[in-house]
Amino acid sequence: MVQIPERRFEDYVVEHIEEAVGFGGVEVIGRQITLPNGILDVLAFDNECGRPLVIELKVEPLKEQDIGQVLRYTSDVADILRYRVCAKWDIPTDTRLAGFCEEVSTFTHGFGNGDLFKQYALEANESPIVPILIGTYANSKIIAAAQFPLVLLRIWHIDAHGDFVFTPPVSRDAEIDLDCYISRTWVDTLETKLEEYAVRRGGELFSDAVMIMAERCGNLEE
Repeated sequence: MVQIPERRFEDYVVEHIEEAVGFGGVEVIGRQITLPNGILDVLAFDNECGRPLVIELKVEPLKEQDIGQVLRYTSDVADILRYRVCAKWDIPTDTRLAGFCEEVSTFTHGFGNGDLFKQYALEANESPIVPILIGTYANSKIIAAAQFPLVLLRIWHIDAHGDFVFTPPVSRDAEIDLDCYISRTWVDTLETKLEEYAVRRGGELFSDAVMIMAERCGNLEE
């Protein structure tokens, strides 16, 4: 594996951002951005889907701790956006992030000032901010760790012609045989619990709908 200086790799990613992340319509907003929990390599924006992209770069195989790092940065960006919104609309908020909002134009560039901006800034748990982690290799544990926090993984290498090549990681299924797990007792138990909950919840929703219709009919009769 050819060793590449981090700065050179970052320069290439910034200049070829769509190739690096694997989709189009992406605009780089900034790089080496100071956040409460560290320095973010690249901040970008997906103009087609309206999503900020928090991108952390590695010139080595990915480690489990890298997942935590990019998620911390994603949380920081969400917090700063939320603080910006709260300040703009005079909403009380935690003041601990004030010092990181001096250059807030970095975060609001391209994000707009309308309802969408307020939505993902104020509703952190439903934020469409996308964490992206790019490194030279991801094993099955890294892929599993990234799956449910919805961290987008990208793998890169340099080919025989000296060109950068970016690809998705190899599927976990290629390294792990899941067939030997699906017949185990705990899987049966979980499946039963989920089915019971779905039936119970479905009944509750149906009852709620009946009550609403009954109330509406009562109002019409009056």
